[in-house]
Amino acid sequence: ISPVKAQDGIGLCYGFSSTSLLENYRCRELNLDCNNPNNILSSLDVTSYYTQRRSLEEGGFSNVILSNVQRSSKKIAKEECVKFSTLVQQLENQKEQEDGEKKGWFLLISKWNEYKGINPKLKRNDCVNCLVNSIKTTLVNMQTPADQISDAFLNSRSLEEFLYQAILPKECLEEKNLLNIPAFETKVYPNYREAYSNIGLSKKIQSILLSNMPLEISFCVQQGTTCSKGAAHSIALVGIKEACSSENQDCRLLVKIKNSYGLGWQQQNNDGW
Repeated sequence: ISPVKAQDGIGLCYGFSSTSLLENYRCRELNLDCNNPNNILSSLDVTSYYTQRRSLEEGGFSNVILSNVQRSSKKIAKEECVKFSTLVQQLENQKEQEDGEKKGWFLLISKWNEYKGINPKLKRNDCVNCLVNSIKTTLVNMQTPADQISDAFLNSRSLEEFLYQAILPKECLEEKNLLNIPAFETKVYPNYREAYSNIGLSKKIQSILLSNMPLEISFCVQQGTTCSKGAAHSIALVGIKEACSSENQDCRLLVKIKNSYGLGWQQQNNDGW
């Protein structure tokens, strides 16, 4: 199992859970050490497969990402080259750290909106240089070259495309920085509008995990019959075991969750079991 990552408040959980599945599968099929940084996939690059034009969009479905990867050349950038941490301001104080979540993400969004508001009659190149300088000065660890960020402003058709082109350095998409994913298939349960029961779903999860396959599950984190925007969450399930109490002969099946809420969440929740 590859190391736990943190989405840091950005709505890319569906991309992180997809990354967990691909990493788990790749390391198992190729007999690799998933704790080796060179075997860790870029969650940002994985998420970009959600759309055909490659973009970074908050909120989505893992099955779409995995289906698009399946139909592609199955090559993903290394996390070492596209470090997600460059989008988050690292601060010493825990409260300040929480406030720093999404800092880089919000900055890029605000600069894109600022760019879109520029009067077309003005010299856009000069304005773009100012925007790029502001980004590079604030996000000092951002690896993307200034000229690539400039091109992202000038050539992107949407905010989501801009985020992808501005965050992922082109050199990270070169062959030397890509990791191959062995051929795979994806399946979804239940199918769209297919009736299912909680017991049936539980048995399906058990059968998949017992066959040594990881899976992703999406669910709503609020009560009620509807799920508002931002209330859905995606996690990876990567293990199953039986735990018994010696005192009262109580045995239960436990599943292991790999959540993109970071190492702290895992440690506070019995390592996900």
